[in-house]
Amino acid sequence: MSQIIIVPFNDQEIGQGVNFDTRENLGTGLDVANISDDRNANGQIVRTSFTSVTTQESLMESLGISVSADARYGLFSGGAKMDFAQSHSVNSFSSFVVGRCEVHNATRHGHGFTATELAKSFAATDQEAFKRSFGNMFVRSLKTGGEFYVVARVTSVSEAEQSKLSATLHAEYNGLAASGSFSASFNESMAKTNNHSEVTVFMSQAGGAGNQASFTGPDAAKILERLSSFPQSVLEHPVGYEAELATYDTIPIPLPDPMEVEERNTVLADCLAQKLHFLKALSDLEFLLGPNGEVFFDGLPSHAELGQIEVQYRKALNSLMSHALKVAKGEMEPQVFVADPPPPPLDFKKRPVSDEEKTDLAKAGEAAAVSDPVLTAFRNLQSEGPRRSGFDLGIGITGGQTLWGPGKQRFLDSLGFNEQLGFRDAAAFALGRNNNPSLAAKGAEIAAADAEVATARAVRSSGLFWLGFDVATGIFADPKMGALGNTAMGPGSEKIRSTTSQAEHILLPSNDIESGFNASAEFHIARRH
Repeated sequence: MSQIIIVPFNDQEIGQGVNFDTRENLGTGLDVANISDDRNANGQIVRTSFTSVTTQESLMESLGISVSADARYGLFSGGAKMDFAQSHSVNSFSSFVVGRCEVHNATRHGHGFTATELAKSFAATDQEAFKRSFGNMFVRSLKTGGEFYVVARVTSVSEAEQSKLSATLHAEYNGLAASGSFSASFNESMAKTNNHSEVTVFMSQAGGAGNQASFTGPDAAKILERLSSFPQSVLEHPVGYEAELATYDTIPIPLPDPMEVEERNTVLADCLAQKLHFLKALSDLEFLLGPNGEVFFDGLPSHAELGQIEVQYRKALNSLMSHALKVAKGEMEPQVFVADPPPPPLDFKKRPVSDEEKTDLAKAGEAAAVSDPVLTAFRNLQSEGPRRSGFDLGIGITGGQTLWGPGKQRFLDSLGFNEQLGFRDAAAFALGRNNNPSLAAKGAEIAAADAEVATARAVRSSGLFWLGFDVATGIFADPKMGALGNTAMGPGSEKIRSTTSQAEHILLPSNDIESGFNASAEFHIARRH
């Protein structure tokens, strides 16, 4: 176990004991000489982001909850942020946009820690009693500040409208679309789907007071206004958001180092994975039991049957938590949890894609392709008929999105084999380019103006190869032509290559984007040297 760890704030006090195994706050076995803010670092740190998420893990990560760092935290720890994340779990049928702003004030440090007489007595005579009373770590400092976060859930009977609404909301939150764009898109979608679209926004804020913490709703202008004033609100009315925990061997108390049990950690990690699965299932059931369940789905069981299934999942979740707590406390030998009886699998699907929806998407995709030279060239490589129709559908459904998800997978599954081939090419291209649009555009522009670049780019007749080549050209070409002008591969370039090729790795048994990227990087680096 590390001597120092950082955990989300959960009403801890400086000097208070913490059980590392269960994340429980315990008694205080330390006297603290004084507590003060860090005078050498008294400014604020502000971070803001809006992201689209598709899994419970990515939702928690977007809210600043690193569940991968420690299974115990994901299983046992409470606090407002964890409660918020679990109360608004990601379901399988909707699109989600998560916004977060965190403000860090100066850290509050404790100084001059000494053991109380009772703690000294327990440490010398009964170390198990010490651990029960004061845990195996203590709170050494508190990070103060505040957090503001929103979760927007978008659902529609039309996957295309759902994707469009989600992308528009994401763009407006990021300031990439004009204020009011989402409202107009929502009204248009309601008309197209006979009022079978919905948007629900959940908000939570830690820090600020009174009107500084009022509900913003989905209005992007109000949210952006809140973000601009939030640092001052948090400076005036801060809260704790993280606690620094230290082991007792960092101060003069004679305690042995705690032993890590690898098997216990493995079991707890499995318990966390099962917990997230149960939470997702309960979120799915909550949606299916809601007023729009029968609007979005065909052949649902009765509400009574769905209610019984929900009860089974809640019982399984409660049993899992009891099992995990006993393992963490050492009250039972580590063993993988198996629900008895296991709750039934959930296999409910949205209404099938209509021919009308396919026609509309294909028209939109064709219009987008013929107005874009690179897309036109890639589309012309698709044989006429189902494969080219599938290509148009792939462009139409991806729009300005950057991630593959269950909605697009459902649409792909509804297509014939040849349509799927074109769809996969188009979706891999569009999602990859949407992750780095400015670099791709600049690379294509340079290739059109430089014959040597165009020749190197044309060695492969693959739109995905061209995309990878263009993105790398935007990074490594001569800065006089508008490129970034990088002269060597590094972590940043590797990350861009990964995000551009991510969808291809999901959809296709090929590596064309990465091959194009590498060929372009080698060409431009050699050329400039």
